[in-house]
Amino acid sequence: MIHENDYRFCVSEALKIMKSQREKLYRDCIELNPVIYNGLHSYDKSSVRDIYFQMYFSDWLSMHWEIINNILEHHKEYSKSRKKEMILFFAEYFSRLSAEIDNKSKISGVAYPELIKEKNSALREMLIYSEHWEQNCDRLRVQMKKCHEQYIHLLKELEEQENGTF
Repeated sequence: MIHENDYRFCVSEALKIMKSQREKLYRDCIELNPVIYNGLHSYDKSSVRDIYFQMYFSDWLSMHWEIINNILEHHKEYSKSRKKEMILFFAEYFSRLSAEIDNKSKISGVAYPELIKEKNSALREMLIYSEHWEQNCDRLRVQMKKCHEQYIHLLKELEEQENGTF
């Protein structure tokens, strides 16, 4: 189990990450992030708009995971077992946040269902098969990168279809 000091570190870092990512979400809306802006101005192309928004939220959610991994990489004082406990602690939070966004969002029905399934599968495996946490962590990072690339491909296809150039 996580020792009290590590638990505080986990909670503190998780709260910092959530705060910074919510600030990023706000800044991206105010500063007209290209993905959000393109989605907002695709109002006559609802499928394109929805995919832009879904891609943004997928990338935004992935940043939570990348930040915790970067933080742990910079804390060399933690043993491998402590890092495992912290990753599993954050994976539980990340899994809940991801599920809430996936389940409550209108856009969750638009995306490739397999993208959401694969991300959730990687998280579940990390929590269930914690002895393989490093491999599952790497698998999740690859899956998130793959997801982003597939959104770009899907957007290109939809834009070509809706512009009649497909």
